[in-house]
Amino acid sequence: NKTIVAGSTHKREDEIILKVFCNVKEKVPPARLIIAPRYPSRAPALAVIARQLGLKCALRSQQEFGPEYQVYILDTLGELSSYYASGEVAIIGGTIANIGGHNPLEPAIHGKPIVFGPFYSSTLESSDLLLEAGAAKMVSNRKELEYELINLLQNPALARQRGIRAFETVERLKHIGDLYTEAIAEALK
Repeated sequence: NKTIVAGSTHKREDEIILKVFCNVKEKVPPARLIIAPRYPSRAPALAVIARQLGLKCALRSQQEFGPEYQVYILDTLGELSSYYASGEVAIIGGTIANIGGHNPLEPAIHGKPIVFGPFYSSTLESSDLLLEAGAAKMVSNRKELEYELINLLQNPALARQRGIRAFETVERLKHIGDLYTEAIAEALK
């Protein structure tokens, strides 16, 4: 499974991710990309960009992700988590364009290695925890994004190791949340 899942992407990052993916698939030919735009209404425009780049793509609302497609665009709601679970590497949208980022714990729950850009101010605490745990990698530019994706796809042991660290980080956070809940319940008695 050489599938990259880019979740909750924004207009200014879609084209960057698609261009980087073109280079990734040259180095890792079975690579495939599932991209979920933050606003599904942008999916047709995204399909146009993908096709202009020579990528065979399909929209979730119209086709299944068959082996003939290199890019699958999720233009539906509520399914991103299950696609994170089936992918090999996760890219967090809103971090490559200066948006502030989306929830990196969503793919971490599924034990996936995470890659995000420098703009993650909206998720600073969880992103920093994942970085410190060695579960995520912050990239500053297209070259670094490309390198990181190729590295993870070509090194399944590294991807697995980072994924395990991601899952363990989420479990640790759940445990901390449980402790807070117990402490509050105790204080209210």
